[in-house]
Parts: sequence; structure tokens; C-alpha cells
Amino acid sequence: MNQKYPDLNLRSPECLAIEDTPVGIQAAKCAQMQVVGVANTYPFHMLHRQANWTVDYLTDLEWERIQEFYAKIDSPAPQA
Repeated sequence: MNQKYPDLNLRSPECLAIEDTPVGIQAAKCAQMQVVGVANTYPFHMLHRQANWTVDYLTDLEWERIQEFYAKIDSPAPQA
């Protein structure tokens, strides 16, 4: 993505991988990406153990939840 759109200057933790296999989830985690598992080819419970969160169908993926998740990452930690 950075090669095609260098102005974005994305880092792996800023990306969201959408995967439907344990191997795909593992690869995305190794790349330090957040992962949504889609229980398309494997049962929900198998993917749920590995992914950051899991949905039954891609259409169940909610944009608001993605925004909330990344807003938490971007928010500075409270200082004591």
C-alpha cells in the first residue's frame, strides 16, 4: 500500500487485515496488524481464538466498531 500511496506512510499497526483462515490470521499478526476473522471457511470458535475479533459474515463487520477500535489506539494514554 505504501508503494502505491507513499503519502499515506502507513505502519502495520495502523492496518486492519480481514482473514478467513488461521494461517492468514497468523501472517497478519506476524506483520503486527489487527485482524478480523471472518468465519467463512473455518468455524467461528477456531478463528475467535486467534483474531482480535471475529464475525460470522463480512457483512457483519461494522464500520463504527473499526473506528472506535482505532480511536483507542490513536488516543494518548492518560498521564499521572
